[in-house]
Amino acid sequence: MGTRARLVVLSLFYVAALAGGRAEAHAGGHGVPVGTALHVWTNPQSGEAVPGSLLFVSGGNAHVEDITGHVRVWPIAALSRDDRAITEAFRARVDRLTGVKTPVDAPPGEDVIPAPLVWLAALAGVSILLMFRAGASRALMTRASFASLALALPLACGGGSASAVATASPTAPTATTTPAPTVSMASYFTLFPSHVRTREDSQYLYVESDGMADHVQMVGIRSWQQQVPLPAAYTGSNAWRIPLNPRLADQPVSARTGLFRGAIALAVNGVPIFNALNNRGDDAFLVGELDDFGGHAGRADDYHYHAAPLFLSSTVGATQPVAVGLDGFLLYGSVEPDGSAMRALDDYNGHTDPTTTYHYHGTKTYPYINGGMKGVVTVSDQVEPQPSLNPVRPAGTPLGGATITRHASTGTNAWTLEYQISGRTYKVDYRVEGTRYTFVFTDPSGATRTETYGR
Repeated sequence: MGTRARLVVLSLFYVAALAGGRAEAHAGGHGVPVGTALHVWTNPQSGEAVPGSLLFVSGGNAHVEDITGHVRVWPIAALSRDDRAITEAFRARVDRLTGVKTPVDAPPGEDVIPAPLVWLAALAGVSILLMFRAGASRALMTRASFASLALALPLACGGGSASAVATASPTAPTATTTPAPTVSMASYFTLFPSHVRTREDSQYLYVESDGMADHVQMVGIRSWQQQVPLPAAYTGSNAWRIPLNPRLADQPVSARTGLFRGAIALAVNGVPIFNALNNRGDDAFLVGELDDFGGHAGRADDYHYHAAPLFLSSTVGATQPVAVGLDGFLLYGSVEPDGSAMRALDDYNGHTDPTTTYHYHGTKTYPYINGGMKGVVTVSDQVEPQPSLNPVRPAGTPLGGATITRHASTGTNAWTLEYQISGRTYKVDYRVEGTRYTFVFTDPSGATRTETYGR
């Protein structure tokens, strides 16, 4: 076979190899990134919608270039389920096309050299060597080398669209078929380290908290039972226990007809959530028992919500859960986990979906929170087990006409609460010193009365 004939055969073979081994050289590429149909991401910090393309994943972060050219770096664990599915599908495509496992912790800009390119480079070298042995001229071999470079360079720079290759392959994973990665339930509580700690075993997540919130408590209550928020000892064996693998119950328990004692959910800031109906069966919000954040102090001076803490979405992100039911099903805010508008809800304020199996939503109308236990739980007159508290003083009684106007910290484990009756201001100063609890009551004339209790 002549020199030119050998060159033609080798060139055809090389081109065929390029066509069959097309792959992305690295996660980013040049121009339009691999990803790359424009996706509307949800900023996990602000909840804003961000149209953009995924550049690469590194160190547990997704690097997204928005339509203005700005690169956003977000923790993958904090992304919505839909956005995490995009990152996982992207990673799977790159791994499949390159033949090399994409290192999650590769630093930005570090390229992964795909096996097909190494093989093609070797093939180009062999072809040039054969031409040399066949007596080809130096000019011919030079032209062959530049031709090889011209064929390989677009590939190395991302000239072949991974999404196009994936579409052509009937077995290629896509963002719509790749299941979302499992996210640790404990991660939802990580933004409140001063109040919450977690641990888990194979079955349960255990949440320890002091039950205190960072927002202003008690202000806005118009029907007060003379209780104040005290730090709670939800620790050790008295921690909250949440199933890690919730299951839908054959016979759900409705909060309309039961569950009037104890909590039915736990907010991600560690504050428990009780039935929207109080222990008398009244809507606690409508009768004025709740503060501006939907909570109040119970008969054990324990602070808890009776309405959904929707305000937490501004901290955790609009597509992240604000609470979890004691049956293990998550409770989201006003939008779906993928950022879309909230769909129709069932009697339990929830619905099924292919990603989370089932989840609840918080709403501004009754039942406000999860309307009961859709999942498998043990129930007596409350969900069992759950933490218990020993009151440090006798329970108070309703104080007619009292409206709470102020509650603030006055020092370490010390607070003041002010309320008004008929325009006159009363005050309660209280503090915790170890196992000693001191309450000082001041009436409008300035007269004081002190009560001290020990645990």
